[in-house]
Amino acid sequence: MDKNPEHEEAMDQLVQNEVDVMKTISHPNVVNLLNYSMSENLIKPNGDSKEVYYLALELATGGELFDFLAETGPFSEELTRYYFKQLITTFAYLNENGVSHRDLKPENIMFDQDYNLKIADFGLSSDKALNFSKKGTLNYMAPEVLEGCAYNGHCVDLFAIG
Repeated sequence: MDKNPEHEEAMDQLVQNEVDVMKTISHPNVVNLLNYSMSENLIKPNGDSKEVYYLALELATGGELFDFLAETGPFSEELTRYYFKQLITTFAYLNENGVSHRDLKPENIMFDQDYNLKIADFGLSSDKALNFSKKGTLNYMAPEVLEGCAYNGHCVDLFAIG
């Protein structure tokens, strides 16, 4: 594990950001935050202690969209429309609540037990109208993020949706 204090501080901020965002949203297509504990001390077998965070999230038993597509191949047009509607209604809700995900990718789209979509991983999300940071996963970034320009997080989410 990286012992760099700047890296640890950045990770702390991501976890805190995820908790802060998830406490404010509730939608059937978002993985729910069930409980959390910030800044617990874990005692290692050698006696050293490490500060850790615990997040208890809703279990998405259907797995990731990425793995599902790798196993089954592309969706039919009808199934694509079904899931696209779930994505659009979820991101409309997030937009109405001032939240931009900013890291939407198949690995952050999960399925529940009934194979409904569940959006996960709000660590890079933002409540700012205008963003400047180059955050997200390179292969899924909108051009304006890659270019380092100011961008609207909601527009970046729409780009990722497709």
